[in-house]
Parts: sequence; C-alpha cells; structure tokens
Amino acid sequence: MKIAVITDEGSKGGAAIAATRLSVGLRRQGHRVVRLHRKRFDPAAESYDEVRPIALRPEPLGRVAAVVRADWWRRRAQRMWVNEFRQTLADVQPDVINIHNIHGARWDIEVVQECVRHAPVVWTLHDMWPITGSCACSMGCMKFQTACDSACPEVGEYPTLPAGQIAAAHERRREFYAASPPLAHVAPSRWLAGLAESMTRGAIQTHCIPNGLNLDQFKPGVSQEARGRLGLPVDGVPVALVSSASLSIPRKGLALLAEALEHGSRRM
Repeated sequence: MKIAVITDEGSKGGAAIAATRLSVGLRRQGHRVVRLHRKRFDPAAESYDEVRPIALRPEPLGRVAAVVRADWWRRRAQRMWVNEFRQTLADVQPDVINIHNIHGARWDIEVVQECVRHAPVVWTLHDMWPITGSCACSMGCMKFQTACDSACPEVGEYPTLPAGQIAAAHERRREFYAASPPLAHVAPSRWLAGLAESMTRGAIQTHCIPNGLNLDQFKPGVSQEARGRLGLPVDGVPVALVSSASLSIPRKGLALLAEALEHGSRRM
C-alpha cells in the first residue's frame, strides 16, 4: 500500500518520533510511505520513500495567517491549508492516510475532513487535542464530553486558542465525528482510548495500540548488567529518566515525580 503519514513536526517531539518509528516499520513490511509535514526537517532516510512539505503560498500571507488568531484569519488560513492538502493528496493518491499531531502547524479539523475525502484515515492520538476544544491535556476537566467553552481551565496553555473560539472549535469536532467519517482512532494507552470513545460515543472505531520500538535497540535485559554498562550502583535506588521539550509544563508530570521522590526518601 501507499501510506501518507501526516505530522506537523517532522523530526522532533514525541509524536514525530513515534511517526518516524511507525514509518520505518511500515516500510520494512513492504509498504510505500510518503511523509507530509509543514516544517522543514531532515528525516531519517529509512522512514520514507518520499517527502512532501505542505507550505502556504504566497509565503508572507501564510506567515500572517499562522500568527494572527482572529477567527476570520483562522478560517482563511484553514481554507488555504485545505487547498494545499487537496492538491498534494490528489497527486500522491494514498491508499491510507495516517495522521499524527497537527496542532503544532495550526491545522484544524478542516484538514482532517479533506483527508477523509481522499482515503481511509487512521488518526494516531498523542494527546487529547483531537477530542477537546483546544487543549492537549484537560488536566481533569471533562467538559469535552459535553461542550468545551471559554471557561476552559487550560486557556493560554499550548496549543493556544483564544477563549472565544474554543466552543466553536469543539463543535466543529463534534459535527465531524457525528458524520461517521471513514476514520479510526488509535491511542497508545487505554486511558486515552477510553476518553476518545467517550467523546465520540462509539461513532468512531478506537483501538489501543502502544507506540512501537525498534527491538534491535530496545529489549528486555538483566537490570544489574544494564546498571553496570551505565556505571550505576548495582543495588542503589532505581533510576528514573524524564524527557521533555519543557519540564515546566504541568502535564509532563515533573512535579509529581519530585513529590514521589520526596515521599520515598522520607519512608527510607
């Protein structure tokens, strides 16, 4: 099959890395992978057969439309993005489209609507953005199950959207899912899969498939041997590795880790 893999970022961030690993695996199974993305990047050669950057033209107008957040500009920018996707997908003619994160490019649900007109779509969920009005993680807020609005507790957090546009953005998603498009959700955790099912009320197939790993690099082993290779004490406190573009983001959980470590040290 020819599979179009769509990401906002090409080579950085957890979603882009997962998309790259998946693309490598698909190619090893004999499929042809065309990667579509907005930002320029230098992807690993083994992750694609073809690369298609999606860029607005003329470029100055594209930059303005991406920055200005008035609703009029949002609608105009989405129309231009949709036109670019329509032309590119018509040229690529994929058998299947796999969407990953798109909010970093300021693409909205209109882009996904265009994708389902060309081929069956698998949307890999890396956060909650596809089912909320704007936030990537609702931090316990459950309004997305009914109606997100300007009182969103995550207003101002990435990916930012003016409070006055949140209700309309959520309604666009609800209408899209209610139309039962040829789309399936894939979530890497049961938690996220459950949230997606609750929002779409069963109208969209949802599957829990953990992110893949290269088993030539990552595989089970003896912990003492691993500690020895890393120069760590063989009987010391377990080691936790935390990685994030910004550890100050609450949803990344660094505060929870610090609290857990402090609690553990008091018990010892």
